[in-house]
Amino acid sequence: MVVINCAYTEQINPAGATPVLTRDQVWNGLQRKIRKAQDFVPIIITGCDVLEESENEVTREAHFKERPGYPAHSVKEVCKSYFPTRVCVWHVGRDIEGAKMAVHNSIEAMRKMAAAGELD
Repeated sequence: MVVINCAYTEQINPAGATPVLTRDQVWNGLQRKIRKAQDFVPIIITGCDVLEESENEVTREAHFKERPGYPAHSVKEVCKSYFPTRVCVWHVGRDIEGAKMAVHNSIEAMRKMAAAGELD
């Protein structure tokens, strides 16, 4: 069996971004995203259930909305935290466009949460 992994990285604080996110705000946002993915990509995720949690790993089930070409469905994902800079999310079937959308929307959501004082 062939396994293809995809990843996507985007600059957190590009020129002109406001508010500028601190490392702690980004980390708090990443931890929140693990447990409440719907807060970050509500256009496709309706909810998220934590199934198992250890010191640096969470197994969750994310619930996706129906959209053109895709029925509503749930996906089991494993999220690993690498303090203080990175979280990796694994599930079968993720494509690069989905990864780009998830990263970009997550950063934008963190910026809104930080502006509202929700990540301090």
